[in-house]
Amino acid sequence: MEIASQVTRERLQELLGVRGEGDAWDFKLELDISNDLERAKLARHVIALHNSGGGHLIFGVHPQSYEIIGLPSVVDFDTTKIAQAVSRFTSASIDLAAAKYDVQAAGQSVHVGLLYVAPGTSIAMPTQVVNEQKSGKQRPLMTPTDILVRSQASTRCADQASLEKLLHRLRVVEMPPDSQTRPPILHNLPAREELVLEFIGRTAELAVLWGWLRDPHRRRWLLAGDGGKGKSAIAYEFATQVVAANPRDLIAVVWLSAKQREYKEGKVRERASPDFNDLSSFCDAFLEATGFPEFTEATIPEKRRRVLDHLHQLPCLLIVDDVDSLGISAEDAAEFLTLDVGLTKSKVLLTSRRVPYGAAASASQIKGFSADEGRSFVSTLVRVHDLDARQFSADAIKKILNVTDGSPLYIEDLLRLCKIRPVNESIDVWAQRGGDASRRYALEREFDFLSKKARDLVLACCLCPVPVSFAELQAVTGLTEEEIQAELESVHRLFLIGKPRIMDDLPRFDDVPRFDVNSNTRALVIKLCGGTDAARRLSGAIASLRGELRARPEVGAYVRQSIALERLGRLADAEQAVREAMSRWPEHVDLLAQMGILLSRWRPQTRVNEAREYFRRAHALNCRRESVYVHWFELEYQENEFAAAAVAAGNGSAQLPEAPALVFREGLARSRLGQELKRTRHESRAKQELELADKQLFRAVRLTESANSDLYLKSLRALWINAKYLQRPATQRDVQDRWARAFPQEPGPWAQREPHTSRVA
Repeated sequence: MEIASQVTRERLQELLGVRGEGDAWDFKLELDISNDLERAKLARHVIALHNSGGGHLIFGVHPQSYEIIGLPSVVDFDTTKIAQAVSRFTSASIDLAAAKYDVQAAGQSVHVGLLYVAPGTSIAMPTQVVNEQKSGKQRPLMTPTDILVRSQASTRCADQASLEKLLHRLRVVEMPPDSQTRPPILHNLPAREELVLEFIGRTAELAVLWGWLRDPHRRRWLLAGDGGKGKSAIAYEFATQVVAANPRDLIAVVWLSAKQREYKEGKVRERASPDFNDLSSFCDAFLEATGFPEFTEATIPEKRRRVLDHLHQLPCLLIVDDVDSLGISAEDAAEFLTLDVGLTKSKVLLTSRRVPYGAAASASQIKGFSADEGRSFVSTLVRVHDLDARQFSADAIKKILNVTDGSPLYIEDLLRLCKIRPVNESIDVWAQRGGDASRRYALEREFDFLSKKARDLVLACCLCPVPVSFAELQAVTGLTEEEIQAELESVHRLFLIGKPRIMDDLPRFDDVPRFDVNSNTRALVIKLCGGTDAARRLSGAIASLRGELRARPEVGAYVRQSIALERLGRLADAEQAVREAMSRWPEHVDLLAQMGILLSRWRPQTRVNEAREYFRRAHALNCRRESVYVHWFELEYQENEFAAAAVAAGNGSAQLPEAPALVFREGLARSRLGQELKRTRHESRAKQELELADKQLFRAVRLTESANSDLYLKSLRALWINAKYLQRPATQRDVQDRWARAFPQEPGPWAQREPHTSRVA
């Protein structure tokens, strides 16, 4: 619709006949844009109408009696001049149309001005503080944080109801009718549990972001505020709303974090972010997230060009969390994000503790919850944490909001403290200690209620940078399934770890339920427990499990030293060498494996149980050394533990499927187990094991037949004996034919008594 049609004489006559103000129109006695204060007053009303769906200002009419007074003939009622006056106080693009008409009033012709403000697809906000003198005091007319609307026939700051209405309008505009049937928008958003437990309120902040998304002239926005105030949570909620809306003009939502802390070798250290720490790594992370990993090997200028082309040709919403973590050495990345991205068709949303110089006009200052939203947030967490709602009176909630400064992070930690201490006592403790000191104290008290095994579970989940499965928790902690199940109940009760869930929103994970931890809880746990022996042990296990511990020359030296000492007969010294290395690199898979091998060869008496446990730990951490599984097999086989020997060899062949020695040993162990079961009249179970042995031994024969090796001979012998117990003469004849071709001088098992030696390698 042409906005000129909104300032016709007919429209003016219609409004003059109303004789009353409304949310879409307002009467003003005069138009004065001769000084900044008067221009600011005009801008305030224009901004409010823009945010409220558009409307009219009628000049030359008394605002109380609605009498037509008229404007002085010298008033220049010009659209351009009015727009220039308004633009001094807002950077939003606001469409205006103005016209002046002669109107008959009290028997004479007077001038009346009609100004139309078009509805905005974005939110206009003031860009500066303007004060006015009232009752002898300076009072704010408007501030950069104000969201002005027309409500109850007046211009005012939006209340909660107005904000919700505004947010709904902006989101509906962004959500086309076919949004549910079109392909979903691409995204790489992290799991919600990583950033926020419960999201409440923040309607004003979300409305501003939706307005910014619709503003074609602004490409960058910043969420700034102290730590714990919820910047990342707001950015995440906005991102999920955009994904749900599925707007036509966005291809993807890309989330990248610049956080630069990690736990490594027992300490919290500064490091490259999990996503990026400079321009090159940013380009790599972006290209990976958007499905173009083949370009990550290019030069930095080429990667930069590719990313800019992508941002321009395939517009996306790029969210960069914690951008002020970038150091001085990463100025290239900061410049790229704040300047270059703004020249593309994409949008970039940044979170930061501070507002860089020159960015105030495109920033939201994030503070703690307002009173209403704070009460709602506390009530929600009381229900989620299963706390006694009767203890949380209006006065108690008010105190909680005061001592935490409305910070979602602090509120959440204070309420967890309330699970183990009375509410008023918890509030007093928090007030005395304040902020991060109180968070640390609360976590320490929670840990007091946990066993050592439960603390290990919490620490393992926090040290692992990605959600972990139950099986991975077993591998990392060394606890049994029953032990983990028993300890998880107390951990869940304190809400330190979330309930396991399928990570549907994270395509890089399988359909196995996984445990996740809120990022703020993770950071605090690492800060509190990062230097402990338990943390070093678990961190090493996690690194081994994820394949992050590459071969270290130092580790290899310790292993060689241990072997040399063992050959000299100095077994105790050999063990001490490995243990010394393990104190530096806890849970290193090569050290675990070497300890298992050493203990399995201990003299005069093999340390069976200890060796077995080290072998199990090495396997749980993805050991891929064939000799380890051979030694493990021999340990069990010599103890006549044929079932355990089959498991040991089977674990190895699962890691190394083309290792014929392990395939043969699994088949041999299952054959011996089947034979023992048959002798003890367990016919059904015996047949089952012999059938499994037959498959593995046939596989071993196929893997070794081209070499005519000793292992080929052993595989044929074991297969013939197994076929004898299965009563399969055809298989026996086939083995005899193969044997005759490969080993014509060697007597076969059919010509001798069945061997019963334990040692096979």
